[in-house]
Amino acid sequence: MKKFDAVLILLLMLQISLGGCDIDEDPTDEWVGTWTLETWNGTDWEKSTLKETIDAIYKAHLEAGNTKGMWNMFVGEIEVTVKFTFDSNSRWEYRQDVTMNPSSYTKKNRNNPDEYIRNVVAAFTEWFKLVNKQGDVVATGSYIISEENFVMTGDSGNISGFRGLMSGIWKRTEERLTLIGDSESRLGTMILSK
Repeated sequence: MKKFDAVLILLLMLQISLGGCDIDEDPTDEWVGTWTLETWNGTDWEKSTLKETIDAIYKAHLEAGNTKGMWNMFVGEIEVTVKFTFDSNSRWEYRQDVTMNPSSYTKKNRNNPDEYIRNVVAAFTEWFKLVNKQGDVVATGSYIISEENFVMTGDSGNISGFRGLMSGIWKRTEERLTLIGDSESRLGTMILSK
């Protein structure tokens, strides 16, 4: 009986010691998935980018000889979404999507019997498609993470902010992933949420 107790105790100790060393745990699992960019350097990214996008589009609208009244009549809501996707194969993708929606007036007058109004609505509709296409940005690269540090490398064809090496420290809490770039990478601090 004493031999059995000794073996049982030895097996329990082995199980506890092996259970404490989770050798299959990979910090990459903490990153995998699609994340929405909430803030970048303390600024609400969506509202900041949305305002910048609207200002740029509105300026182009006025430079084209249009009026504020035309803007209010034809342009509806503008939406900007920014997401990071981290794959389990150590690849990442940054995607910014801009969607300029037509106003209710524009929607109602697509088939207006007045040819002039129909043509103006058609011109704005084409402009929306162009703005939506030009506002979309995709950047890609690879990443490696350890328990506290990360290194992201942006592909050479990316927009300027996402080319080359970006590194720093990271932390994950519940549904948030925080990336704090070091001074060399100029990445700043990003807070992402699921």
